[in-house]
Amino acid sequence: MLDAGVRVGEVAGMTVDRLDLDEGQARVMGKGRRERDVYFGPKTARDLDRYLRLRTAHRWTELPNLWLGLKGALTVSGIGQLLKARAVQAGLDPSRIHAHLFRHTFAHAWKAAGGSEEDLMTLGGWRSSTVMRRYGASAASARAREAHRRLAPGDRV
Repeated sequence: MLDAGVRVGEVAGMTVDRLDLDEGQARVMGKGRRERDVYFGPKTARDLDRYLRLRTAHRWTELPNLWLGLKGALTVSGIGQLLKARAVQAGLDPSRIHAHLFRHTFAHAWKAAGGSEEDLMTLGGWRSSTVMRRYGASAASARAREAHRRLAPGDRV
């Protein structure tokens, strides 16, 4: 979720046949029943490949859904429960960890790395730049502070 900036509903709806590890992309059903491509890097592709190999031994392996749980395909709720459990295992406060946090973090990291808002809007599947800007707003002051340190106008006089 962090690498592609996908919505939790898009993750829950992912299918094995719409995943391309070589190209680092997946086709998902987005908000408003709109299909879109999401992209991920080599590390995520490597981890997905490991998961797919383990998935072949899963009791529900015949399901088209990519993500499987004890009772079949993982739901949005199931993904949330897994995130909470992993947070506990990592020693984090589970009340502060939720799927949407990964989407916000994706947007912040993209902007902090100097990525364009136009690309971020496309990658995140946002139709409105207003909505997209809200995702990076929570960390805007940290990005501005870092940009100032990097550019330091007074140091250039």
